[in-house]
Amino acid sequence: MPLINIQHYGFDFPPVALISNLKSLEFEQSTYIILFNPFNGIELPYAQIQELDKKNLYIIITTHEGASDRWFDRLIPQLINDCGVLQSNIILRSSCLYNPDSSIKHIHTFVDECFDFVMLFNYKDLTACPETTHHFVCLNRLHRWQRYSLVINLLDQNLDKFGVISYLDPPKNNTCPERFPMQIDWDIDQSVVKERQHRIDHPAMAGALFNVITESAYENTNGFHYLPVITEKSFKCFVMHQIPIWLTPYGTVACIRAAGFDVFDDIVDHSYDLEPDPVHRIELVIQQIKKICELTDLDSIRKHLAPRFLKNITTLKDHTNHQIELPQWKKAFFG
Repeated sequence: MPLINIQHYGFDFPPVALISNLKSLEFEQSTYIILFNPFNGIELPYAQIQELDKKNLYIIITTHEGASDRWFDRLIPQLINDCGVLQSNIILRSSCLYNPDSSIKHIHTFVDECFDFVMLFNYKDLTACPETTHHFVCLNRLHRWQRYSLVINLLDQNLDKFGVISYLDPPKNNTCPERFPMQIDWDIDQSVVKERQHRIDHPAMAGALFNVITESAYENTNGFHYLPVITEKSFKCFVMHQIPIWLTPYGTVACIRAAGFDVFDDIVDHSYDLEPDPVHRIELVIQQIKKICELTDLDSIRKHLAPRFLKNITTLKDHTNHQIELPQWKKAFFG
């Protein structure tokens, strides 16, 4: 049997599930694998790497962040140019769901974040649809330009009367100081916000049929392209039996749909997802919010969709299984 030697650096706890996955692969030759979390301030043993046989040496950079190879513009060249690691033997495992132009192999996964999130909740209480009291919820904590643009437009069009909007960190050049910060009752005490940041049973959140999800990552107007990720903001939507509308980087909805989630294409027109211009995409998202605010009898709609909501919860729990990554690992190592 070939020897599989796996070392790890920069982890608070050994990545047991990932190591188990790698050991389950059927390597034909002895293989040395180094797992590295680059965000804990620990460096790789570069001198030792230089001395290793590079043919069957693999470096796996792994992070919970929505990182692409662009995040590691010093690390990757150092491994290739200074240590002699083969570029084809460097693999990035991250929450970035789509990275077509990566200079190295890329494993896209949100298993870790999904597992952490699912462990926070008691799923026995999530089988019944909450009572529906308003059209949408849109929660914004830290300031981002796209979030501010969206919320200002919702206020200008009086769409806030159909939903619950929070915005806790307005910009210094805030054009509506009388409206910001926007808070729901348990947001007022910042210490409480930190304690309850994962809370999903508050009526302001659970009472909404739609969830307008504004991710932190988004393209800016200078052309820098953030890549798609899925985070706890979407997970909350799924477990609250809600229909999502996303303000996210180009192509995010397509990735979430491909991951097996029902995005309710028969109710929301997600064509905004493939609009390359980040400003125009905001306008298209607002059009969808206006459209859903015209719906009536929200509680009946929600109850009718109950089986589909429950299927999304099941899909979410399925993504806590690390073996869901195995096909990607087999392709990365064996083609």
